[in-house]
Amino acid sequence: MEQFNRYMVSWALPHFFYRINIDCESRKNAKLIKENLADNKDKSYAILWNHTVKTDFVGVSCVQKLIDPNTPRNLVTLASYSHMKGDLEAKKMMNVFRRCGVEVIPVIQACMAEYFTEAEIKENYKNILKRFYELKNDEKPTGLLIAPEGHRSEDGNLGKIERGVIKFVEILEPVICIPARVVFEGKYDRDGLNFGKNVEIQIREPIDWKKGEPKITVEQISLSLK
Repeated sequence: MEQFNRYMVSWALPHFFYRINIDCESRKNAKLIKENLADNKDKSYAILWNHTVKTDFVGVSCVQKLIDPNTPRNLVTLASYSHMKGDLEAKKMMNVFRRCGVEVIPVIQACMAEYFTEAEIKENYKNILKRFYELKNDEKPTGLLIAPEGHRSEDGNLGKIERGVIKFVEILEPVICIPARVVFEGKYDRDGLNFGKNVEIQIREPIDWKKGEPKITVEQISLSLK
């Protein structure tokens, strides 16, 4: 059932409700990444995307379908505590992820820090690190879906990249970082579903990383998503 749900969410529904456009260069990059992952079954990956609207995950799910269609990997995403505890619409979205076999890990975002105690923030970060090390030691590698800004952009431009995201990615090494830019063309509703919109998906050149190599930097991720 998870495979069927994943197909519906990652391919059928996005192409029904949106006009998905993936350029030739992006398809070429996706093909190379797919071959890399097929040849290196112990390798994890992280799809990092710019976060502009509630439904930009439709673009991310298309990327996942292209690079790792019949995944043997643990699929994981991070979501704001507000999505897990309060916002009903967001909670429904999180349930869709779970039905597709994607583990949802709650995170206290930097922009929400004022609503939590220092002890709660430290405990949350400690729990996330613990889970990532568990994933690292699992017999299956991981497919991580994560927006490195941590929250939706106010104006459509890429926001500040959270350094903690890079830490999570590096724990999973050997890992391929896959920058994916998801662009809703024209005017869009930041809080809406934006059905019928043209959605351009740009799969940028991946960053193949393993321990011992120069660290992945915030600047690298920022440049690859602009």
